[in-house]
Amino acid sequence: MTLKAAFIFLAPEVDPKKDRQTLITPQVELTAVSVGSYQEVEGVATELVNQEIEAIELCGGFGNKGTARIVDAVAGKYEVYPIICSKCEGQMRIIDFIHDEEVIRKIPKHLNLWDVKRKLPPRAHAPPIDFHTTYDEPQMPDVDDQVIDIEYPVEAYF
Repeated sequence: MTLKAAFIFLAPEVDPKKDRQTLITPQVELTAVSVGSYQEVEGVATELVNQEIEAIELCGGFGNKGTARIVDAVAGKYEVYPIICSKCEGQMRIIDFIHDEEVIRKIPKHLNLWDVKRKLPPRAHAPPIDFHTTYDEPQMPDVDDQVIDIEYPVEAYF
């Protein structure tokens, strides 16, 4: 018995009906589908469920909003991959998704995390102030400056 799975990814200017490919191996039948928007992915996810796809993997580009829309589109038809708590290693559940951006902003504001200034990345070291390139001398070393191997004449290299 083969596992029927799908991978959905976001890409600009694509047609999900044409821009897809199925790879079939003895153990897995994997269908990769490209979509151009969150609206398209809802229809594609529902279509894949109707084709009896057992697992859907999402590209990281979907983010929280895109993932929430897909979960809503296939609600009750799939078990969402479990989220594991990093502290106790227990399984966590998604109760609901917050879609309203104003509500999303209220949470870090309430925790006094909204206005936290990020630490600036370290600066790259600039060249010394007295560093000047002169073009009076050639930048490439002269042939005479190269080490010459006494055992092999120069003609042997040509």
